[in-house]
Amino acid sequence: MSQLTQFKTDDGIEVIINQETGEAFASAAGYSRMSGAKKTTISKRLKGLNPTERNRGEVQTPGGIQGVELIPASLCFKWAIKDNPGLAEKMGEVGATVFLHKLAGYEVTSTATSQPSVDRDLPDNLKALQLLLDNAAEVHRKQQELERRQQELETQQREQSLAVTEILEDKRIATEQLKALPAPTVEAPQMTMRAKVNQLVRNYVGRTNIPHREVWNRLYKEFFYRCSYNAGERAKNRGLKKLDCIEQDGLMEQFYAIGCDVLAV
Repeated sequence: MSQLTQFKTDDGIEVIINQETGEAFASAAGYSRMSGAKKTTISKRLKGLNPTERNRGEVQTPGGIQGVELIPASLCFKWAIKDNPGLAEKMGEVGATVFLHKLAGYEVTSTATSQPSVDRDLPDNLKALQLLLDNAAEVHRKQQELERRQQELETQQREQSLAVTEILEDKRIATEQLKALPAPTVEAPQMTMRAKVNQLVRNYVGRTNIPHREVWNRLYKEFFYRCSYNAGERAKNRGLKKLDCIEQDGLMEQFYAIGCDVLAV
């Protein structure tokens, strides 16, 4: 008579117990109901196992003895880590074998499972199962974190892509509007030399963040050394601004040239 006996829970989960050794197994249908994994997925996994890893046995069922593909408790646990982490956590808390015993409502009474050697080994098995569970949970957590970061990056890329598209569209509209403007009827006035000097100083300040006063003082000092022209004294004597004096004396082009040389970055 076969020592493998099939038990069914109220949910229809098939659990097979070896009544001689206390080993616990699940059928393919039982594991499918237990974990939520598809039967086709389980069948592929079983076919992918090495012949030495596969277990088949004659199982005593209410309808008689039947040949069944057996999934060991340890394999149930490993698969459950991926298929159903919540199930794996429960199995890890009490041990895969004990979990299936409890699910089946089976009480171990054989001498094979009540020997002291098994009792001594059980805590180590539980520790190993818990360690495997913890590692799987950590891998699952990291995977979720990577997926979350990937989703954030994808969202940022979409937002940046939309922003670039909007900028390009604004540029296109502005270009079309510019082309649609009528041509001027008069020539554009040229920038005065004095305006060029002011623009030169403003651009230099914008690039270097040096105060305006410091830049102007440096420019006037250099103008004095190169052209022997004291703009400060002349402006004081005439009651004018320094630039007014330089402009009245016709030296604005020289002043601008010195500015281009001194303020070149």
